[in-house]
Amino acid sequence: MEDSIYRRLQEKINGYFPGYPATSSGVELKILKILFSEEDAEIYMKMDSVPETLEMIAQRFGEDVDKTTMDMERMVERGSVLCMEMEGRKVYSPAPYMVGLYENIVKLMDKEVAGLLEQYHKEVYFKHFADNAPPLIKYIPVQEALEATPEVFPHDDVLKILKSKNKIAVIECACRKQVSLTGTPTKPIEVCFSFNEYADYYAKERKQGRYLSLDEAIEIQKQCEAAGLVTMSTVMKDHQIMCHCDKHCIALRSWGNRRPADHFKSNYYSQVDTESCTGCEECLERCPIEAITIGEDQVAVINLERCMGCGLCVTICPGESLSLEKKADDALIKELVNKEDLH
Repeated sequence: MEDSIYRRLQEKINGYFPGYPATSSGVELKILKILFSEEDAEIYMKMDSVPETLEMIAQRFGEDVDKTTMDMERMVERGSVLCMEMEGRKVYSPAPYMVGLYENIVKLMDKEVAGLLEQYHKEVYFKHFADNAPPLIKYIPVQEALEATPEVFPHDDVLKILKSKNKIAVIECACRKQVSLTGTPTKPIEVCFSFNEYADYYAKERKQGRYLSLDEAIEIQKQCEAAGLVTMSTVMKDHQIMCHCDKHCIALRSWGNRRPADHFKSNYYSQVDTESCTGCEECLERCPIEAITIGEDQVAVINLERCMGCGLCVTICPGESLSLEKKADDALIKELVNKEDLH
């Protein structure tokens, strides 16, 4: 009976993008049991995907508002429900696996939980994500690499993005915390930004993160770039989150040996000055997606099917032989899109 409840729950979550597929081992049910009691699983499955107020949920469930309030507050604290403010009123909706359950399990993550997540991702999720994720991810170049670029779109300037936000919060990165608990030491970990209503969700409602001043956010941004992390957001105008990723990121691990350029958007690519490149290999380790090799002539070669245009290689090259080049005009993301335009 218990497993049948969690199997129905898994099927429900799998219906929310980007999905939560089943495995042959059943490890996905073990993960759900960490986040959901049986009562919370039943409540989650009755919730509407469209955000609702407490009063709307209580009326649909046939419950009084006080009980519904207790249920929602408990599930927000546990990480299974999203809570945002819209038009001055709190609304609640079921959390998808990403962005939602996976990020929220950070508060409960220990070595055992991290091991279950690693098993789940290797068993089915990496392939599932690569097969199903639309090209909505956008990589933003590091500031230093853009300094020699004459024209930079506002959505490629991370400082302008940060300055445009009313509220900024930071939480620990689930990907980086997970791998650090399963045997791969990695720092920094507190690197994931959320903005405005998402900042309130993490810092105020869940108390999972903390609010940042603009200066604090810029300082973390600099630390991330120095550590070789890539700034990742989306192609949507309303940036709700901003991640800082390396080779431990779920998205980058999912694409593996595929063509990562099919899955993300970027306005730039790295270019090598073959005359000055000495083949020192500094850029190989710096690249998070293994887009650089050393050719037979001992000069760096960029694989444009993998290059994210992040500019990390540019900032590490001792001979200044690498630079960011803007893509052809017909390949540029000149304007970001509204969420409604994606449907």
